[in-house]
Amino acid sequence: MGRKVGGAPYRGGGGAAGGPKAEQDGLVDDVVRQFSDPFAFYRELVQNAIDAGAGRIAVRIVHDDAEGLTKIAVEDDGSGMTEEVLTNDLTVLFKSTKEQRDDAIGKFGIGFVSVLAIEPLLVAVDTSTGDGVRHRLELHPDHTWDLLRSEGEGRGTTVTLTVRVDAFAAFVNRSRAALERWCRHARVPVTFAVHGGGGADGEPERIDRPLALDDVLLEVAARSEDGRTELVVGLPRGGARGAFYNRGLLLFESRQALPRLGGISFKVMDGRLEHTLSRDDVRRDAHFADVLERVERTVHGPLTALLHQRSAGLSSDAFATLLEAACVAELRLDPRALEVPLAHPIGARRSLPLAALPVLRCGPCDPELGEALAARSLPVVAFDALAHRASLVELGRLGGREASAADALDTLVVPADDPLAALAPLLSTLAAAALRKPSAIAFARVIGRGAGRLGLGLALDGPALLAPGELDADPFRLAFRPPLVLNVGHPVARAARAAHGRGAAPAVLAAALVRALLAERGAIARGAGALTEAALRIVTEGP
Repeated sequence: MGRKVGGAPYRGGGGAAGGPKAEQDGLVDDVVRQFSDPFAFYRELVQNAIDAGAGRIAVRIVHDDAEGLTKIAVEDDGSGMTEEVLTNDLTVLFKSTKEQRDDAIGKFGIGFVSVLAIEPLLVAVDTSTGDGVRHRLELHPDHTWDLLRSEGEGRGTTVTLTVRVDAFAAFVNRSRAALERWCRHARVPVTFAVHGGGGADGEPERIDRPLALDDVLLEVAARSEDGRTELVVGLPRGGARGAFYNRGLLLFESRQALPRLGGISFKVMDGRLEHTLSRDDVRRDAHFADVLERVERTVHGPLTALLHQRSAGLSSDAFATLLEAACVAELRLDPRALEVPLAHPIGARRSLPLAALPVLRCGPCDPELGEALAARSLPVVAFDALAHRASLVELGRLGGREASAADALDTLVVPADDPLAALAPLLSTLAAAALRKPSAIAFARVIGRGAGRLGLGLALDGPALLAPGELDADPFRLAFRPPLVLNVGHPVARAARAAHGRGAAPAVLAAALVRALLAERGAIARGAGALTEAALRIVTEGP
C-alpha cells in the first residue's frame, strides 16, 4: 500500500517518474549546485551507509538496452531508516539525526540532495531497520515524493537512481573515477559492478584499499597514541599533494603548498575532521591544526629517519633524486646519518656518512685516479659535477664545505715506458745548458689536476698520488733538485713522440721539449738563448 506524505522543501504527492522538473530554482537547486562534482553523490551515499553502520557497500550500474535507461544502485547492510527518519530528516534540508554523533561523517543534512545533481528521472530509497517492514521513498524530478510501505526481510538501504545516459561507457568511467577519488580508503568494503550496456556483465571490483600514497619515492605510516589519527607521509616524485579523510572518505585534497608542508605528499584520516558547509573544503579548526602538526612531526621524525636509512647503497641517480626531493621538502637531514654513494668502494663500503667525508670529492674521475684514492681511503662521491649540480650544492650546504671534482683536487702519476726515453741524454744536456741539469729524468702518465703540466718534480718509484702542493716542486731548483718527470700525455710530448716516429732530428725534438719546460717554469727569457746555441752545436757537431 502506498501513501503520499508532504515535507519541506520537497512537495509531497503528485509526483510521477519522468515528470517535469520544478521550474523555479529554489533552495533545493541552490544546494544541489554547491556540489562542484555532480558525481559526488557517490560519496554522499557511501558516507550515509558508513554512518548507518554498514559492513559492506555495493554499487551497481545496470543499463537496460531496450528502454535506454540506466539505474545506479548503492546498497548497504546498515541500520536502515524508519518512516520518521525518511519524512522528518531525509527529505528536510539542514536537518540530520547525526548532528550530535561524534562518529558520524555527515552532519549538515544536505548530502542526500546531491543525488539530484545528475538530474535523475527517479530516485528510489528502499530501506528497512530489520523489523519486517520495508519503506520505499520515491523522489521525482519536480521535487515531490511518495512513500510506500510493504513487508520484507533483511536490514539496510538501497538508493537507486534512474537516469537517461547518452554515452554509457563515459558515464561508467566517470562513476568509477568518482568512487575511486572519494571512497578509495573507505573503512568498509566498497564494490563496483557494471551490467548491460553493450554486453558488460562485470564481476564486482573492490574500490576500497589501504591508506597509502601514489607516486612517491618513499613513505611512512603513523598512528596517534589514541588511535584517532592515521596518516601516511612521503616524498613525491612530482608535485606534492595533501588529502584529508574521515573514516576513509575524502573531505578535501590540495595540490597547493600547505604551511610548512609544501614539498610533502600526505594523507591523513581522522574522525574529527569535518566538511565545510560548502562541501568543497575541510574545516580549518583545532582538529585540522592538530593533524597538520602530527604530519609535520612525522615528516621530520620517521620520514627523515627512513631517508637516512634508505640512502645507504643507492645509485648516484637514485640518491640525487631523493636528496633533491628532500631539499624541496626542507627535511632536516643529519650529515652523520645521511649515507652518500661512493664512485669507488672503500673496502666493503659503497657509501659513507656525509660527516665522514673530510673533502667532498666528486666524480666522474679517471678510474685509475678513483681507485688510487680509494686505496688511500680517500672517498670520491659518485656524482657528476654537472649532472648532479643541485645535489652537490645541497651536500656542500649540509657538510659545510663546497664539493670539488676529484680531477681538480688530486693528481696520480704512473710510470710509463715511452719512445721519448731515448731523448733523455739530450734533454739532460740541453736543460743543463739552458738552466740546470736535472738530477734524473723519468717518464709517466699524469692523471687529474696535474694532467696539464709537462714536467713535474718528484722521485718516482711507482704510482704516486700527489697533494695539490706537491705539483709545485721545481725540478730545476738550485739545491736538492727532485728528478724531472716528463708527462707523456701532454700535447707537446705527444707531438714530439709523433715526430720522433717520423724520424725527426732528436736534438730538435729535445730542444722543443726543453723550451716548453722553460716556458712552463717562467724561465724562457733566461734560458732561450743558451738553449738555441746548445741545440745548434749538437746538430752541427754532434752530442
